[in-house]
Amino acid sequence: MTIKHVHRFKDRHGKVRHYLRLPGVKAIALPGQPGEPAFMRAYNQALEQYAAPAADSNSKAAPGSMRDLAERYYATGRFKDKSERTRYVERQIFDRFMVKHGDKRAAMVETRHLDAIFTEMADRPAAAMDLRKRLRNLFRLAIKLGWRKDDPIAATDTFKLGTWHTWTDDEIEKFEERWPIGTRQRLAFDLLIFTGQRSGDVRQILWTDVRHGKVKVIQGKTGAELTIAQHPSLAPSLDAFRKDVGCIVVTEFGKPFSEHGFGNWMADAIGLANLPDACVTHGLRKAAARRLAEAGCTAHEIQAITGHTTLKEVERYTAAVSREQLATSAIGKVANVGGTPGSQTNLQTQEKPQ
Repeated sequence: MTIKHVHRFKDRHGKVRHYLRLPGVKAIALPGQPGEPAFMRAYNQALEQYAAPAADSNSKAAPGSMRDLAERYYATGRFKDKSERTRYVERQIFDRFMVKHGDKRAAMVETRHLDAIFTEMADRPAAAMDLRKRLRNLFRLAIKLGWRKDDPIAATDTFKLGTWHTWTDDEIEKFEERWPIGTRQRLAFDLLIFTGQRSGDVRQILWTDVRHGKVKVIQGKTGAELTIAQHPSLAPSLDAFRKDVGCIVVTEFGKPFSEHGFGNWMADAIGLANLPDACVTHGLRKAAARRLAEAGCTAHEIQAITGHTTLKEVERYTAAVSREQLATSAIGKVANVGGTPGSQTNLQTQEKPQ
């Protein structure tokens, strides 16, 4: 039986062995004989995991290099299954990385090399950890291709990341005072705070997405399709600019915002409201989650609005609120059941020492 890419030979003991040899990949030993279940299962699994060399004849990647590895990764189902936005971001990150490190052999990269790269980015810990996370995808592929036996990312040092500041009600009120209803800045702000969506999704909401008291959103990062009940306080801002078609938030020239354009425009609006540097656009998403938590919404209810993929992410956004609510609830429970002498509930009734 002849099977594509399978090579047969006898070892020094006279035993017949079969190997799968795919272009650019270390030979893979196959068990048993061609046609047998174990043989065909191993053969098919190897083909499913195989990432062919880049088809681009103009590729400048040296075989076995980090750039070659990245181009093979772009051809995998793992990469293609990601959203268009995620693929774009990942390519941008790898393109910057390859400027300095694209010609290095993937098999020769060590943990100490990666630690040095991340340390150079210590002033940008979030960017360093994002690169670290995405490089894991490349080294996992390198292991599948037989280029490596280990993942050099696993033992690298990590940076402690800060969290986005959650806007307080006072800060929200200060922005609203500076930008009243009828301004484009307030329209964008209200869409952000009353839908709890990322800025990249808010800037792409269309007038046709707002119907019958609901706002429909397809999240660019996750592809999640959400239908959110329109908050009553959002209506006045929408009514001030009501149209039938196009994006709701547009530039002064009536054009849709680019990603960076929207971010810079909102940063200017926040600065003109004399808010602290900690107040950034993404913090409004956290503020929306905070308000939902304070209103008594469950993690599942908040997730249905924010579109977070896991409850863990929601809990991270609302951790401070949960702690405060639990602490208040706990003291209330103790106070209501009474207590023994010296307990928290009797602190106010104990006689002062003579």
